[in-house]
Amino acid sequence: TEHNVQLLNDFETILHTFLIYTEGRNDHINSFMDGLNMWKEVASRDFKYIIRADEAFGWLPVKTALDVRTSVAMAKFSDYKNIPHNVIASLPELEIPAYLERRYNEIIEDYRDRIYQQYRLPFVIGALQDGPLTFLEFINPLLHPELLAFVKQLPPQLRTSKKLYASWVDKLLPGIPYAKTPAIPEAYHIALSPLNAKTLTAFINDDSTINSLGSEFVTFIKNNFKPQADNTNKTGSPLRTSVKRLFPSALKKLVRNYITGYEMNIGSLVLRAYIICMMQKLMKDSAE
Repeated sequence: TEHNVQLLNDFETILHTFLIYTEGRNDHINSFMDGLNMWKEVASRDFKYIIRADEAFGWLPVKTALDVRTSVAMAKFSDYKNIPHNVIASLPELEIPAYLERRYNEIIEDYRDRIYQQYRLPFVIGALQDGPLTFLEFINPLLHPELLAFVKQLPPQLRTSKKLYASWVDKLLPGIPYAKTPAIPEAYHIALSPLNAKTLTAFINDDSTINSLGSEFVTFIKNNFKPQADNTNKTGSPLRTSVKRLFPSALKKLVRNYITGYEMNIGSLVLRAYIICMMQKLMKDSAE
């Protein structure tokens, strides 16, 4: 499916609105490319609550602690092979809190699901909800403590890929297939769109960006930020998806951990840098 990722006329306005409502706590602007107009419209119809299906029934197959960290967006710069050592050394060192490290003898699936609950839910998904919470409240029945306690007792094979949850849904809604491609583009797709990239390119070339982030980092992103040729992007190629399914997940994880390594998408890196700098400016202006 192809999407035009420029939904409003002014990407800079979209970004500014996103920062005002979410405080820039993550880069998931792909969920708000309408400038939060959907949530404003829902609130205008006097709806007060939205029931969400956020859950913690299990997560993706993993082989190592690195797989776990990248799967929940808790990776460090040093985890990515395409970020040079001089760039990493020029940035503040990232430390993972002790309580989010893998425990002694903790099986990898338990570590994965614990980090999902202790990090991804509050710091990624929770942050994503900050914008809509301006307009109405969320109710998350599938995150009830008793339900979470039950899930923790399940064996790993029933939690990985949410197998028990998926089998339950299959019984409730038989014959309804699962989506095989994303419904919206990733945030880095939006950053790489040529119309949107104009804002980010201007940011990279601004002298104040070097003052904020340092010449090593800015030079790196300037040399590697490559917007796409046109303003459409495929959210998921059926052929590519079919080919990827031919390879077992365990094999793909093995190759990524020990041969190819993980790579940070430069579009994501630029977008996150923009969010950090613009949010700092907004907070400074507000304080003054």
